[in-house]
Amino acid sequence: MVVGTENFTTEKFFLQILRNKLLFEDVIILVAPIEEIFLRVKERIHSEKIRKTFSYDNNSWTEIYKKINLFKIYEDLFEILDIEKIKYKVLFSSNNLFKITDRVFVHQNLCGKYYELPNNDKR
Repeated sequence: MVVGTENFTTEKFFLQILRNKLLFEDVIILVAPIEEIFLRVKERIHSEKIRKTFSYDNNSWTEIYKKINLFKIYEDLFEILDIEKIKYKVLFSSNNLFKITDRVFVHQNLCGKYYELPNNDKR
């Protein structure tokens, strides 16, 4: 991804997923509260590359997250997945727990709010 931009559509791994979309039954999209993301960025010490460990540039990543519109990035991603007919599941990740959520709740999830999905079995 180009640092500091919201254009992930040219990112190598994203394009690889699109080219190989038939390999996946569905894609998992994780969404976490933005405050937790900032905390994770602040506390992270290293990042892993294949068989090597690199120091993590906390300040650069903090500045990137301050500048980007993460909600817009999610919306763009969902639009592309829908156009490409790639099925996806959305998981809310907070406090080391994962809960099933939905695209319509991503903005609230980014704000740290989780809402239970309606149970379709109780109609």
